[in-house]
Formats: sequence, structure tokens, C-alpha cells
Amino acid sequence: MEMQEKYSLKSVTDEVAEVAGMLWIKGWAERNSGNISVRLTGLIEDIFPDGPFSSPVPLTESFGLLAGELFLLTGTGCRMRNVSTHPEDNLLLIRITQEGESYEMITPSGKVPGNVLPTSELISHLMIHRYLKEHQPAKRGVVHTHPSELIALSHSPVYKEQTLLNRLLWGMLPETTILVPEGIGVVPYRMTGSSELAYASIRALQEHSVLLWEKHGCLAVASNVTEAFDLIDVMVKSADILLKCLHAGYTPEGLSDEQIEELRDRFHPK
Repeated sequence: MEMQEKYSLKSVTDEVAEVAGMLWIKGWAERNSGNISVRLTGLIEDIFPDGPFSSPVPLTESFGLLAGELFLLTGTGCRMRNVSTHPEDNLLLIRITQEGESYEMITPSGKVPGNVLPTSELISHLMIHRYLKEHQPAKRGVVHTHPSELIALSHSPVYKEQTLLNRLLWGMLPETTILVPEGIGVVPYRMTGSSELAYASIRALQEHSVLLWEKHGCLAVASNVTEAFDLIDVMVKSADILLKCLHAGYTPEGLSDEQIEELRDRFHPK
């Protein structure tokens, strides 16, 4: 998606459903794990300006910078396989109220939600979107998921070290350097859904678009959720190659420093 264009709510909803299906097919979304959100304000034509939104729900933190912003996100307890096949029952829209202290809900079909509530990591998503709106406004899509290969590496005191991990992953195939030249940011373990995890992620997002939450999963931000998925996908491919080599009993040679720098000079000239 190009940010200067306007899109329909259906097109964005369909995109989220497609990405949810890919997360499930990849095996990254056990039960109801993972969550997706998109900041819609300015991206799609105004919808449901007068509701019917739900009664305001208090937030545990103030989000004045996001006042009036509209978000599409997965519901708490919703499985990605169900988001894929029945997005209308597993996604919802929230609008931050003008004072930034609460939010109102509506479904993509324009109805007040029944049993669907926002993802349990809503505050983390809003904190990340607040940071992105202020510092990286072109990035509107946030995807959190659980790729086994990267989680496995984060369990190793050796491989979870960020500098070494990125050097290894860049070396597994050229596309990793081409598509994710800044590498992956490793965030030390924090309680899932906590403000501490959100703040640690925001610090890492200053230099990275893909994060590895130690012993937990990945988070990526991009202009849309498809691109966020792609960033995680390429890092997982590198991790998979690395683990396959190690499982076969040898340490992979990898691309040389000179070869990686050649890729950087060719695709990301300074």
C-alpha cells in the first residue's frame, strides 16, 4: 500500500485476514497467540463517523497523541485461523476518545461488538502506535507472532546476542541483508503484555523494524501488515537455514564480510 492513497475498510480487513491465514499456515500462531493492529486514520476514507460506537472503555494509560485515531485490530482470544476465515467476527475497530483516556468499539460491519474485545496486548500496541505516529508515521501495521525458529535461537545465551545473531542471519542468504539491512533487534525477556515490554520494544524500534522478544516471539512494524509479515518471514528463513545446518552437525560457512558489504553497497548505498 502507498500511504498517499485511500483504501476501503474492506481492503484493509481482507489484508489482515490474509496475513492471519499466513501466520497460521506457517505454524506461528498456536491457539489464540499473536495479534495484529493497523492505524487507519488517514489511510482509509472516514467510516462510521457517528457510530454506533460502544460506550467508552477506560484505558490504563493516557494516549492524548492518539486522540480520535481509529485502529483495526484482532480480538482477544481470537485464533488467527478464524481471523483468516471470518474476519468480521474476530476483528474490531476502536477509536481513541478525544481526551485520550478511553476508547470506543465498533465492528467492521458497523455494529457494536458483542463478545469480541481488543487484543489483551492493546496497551502495548497503542504505545507502539503512539511512538510510530510521532517518529515513523509511514509505519501503520504491527504484527506480533511466534516463529519457532527465532524463538529457539533466543533460548541460547550464545545465539541471542544481537550482534552475533544478526551476523549469522545476514550470512545465510543474500535477501536477508537486502530486505532487512538493519537486522533484528533483540529485546530481553519481559512479561507478556506488560508496559515494560512495550517500552523496551519502542527503544529497539528506533533502529529496527523487526524485533525478537526473547523466549516469546517476534514483532514487526511496516507501512502495512503484509510488509511486516514479510520482514519476519525473511528473518525466519535465515534462522531456519542456520538451524538446519547446525542440526546436520556442521557450522554453516555463511556469506563472508566482504560479500555482505558488497550487498549493502549495491542495495543500500550511503
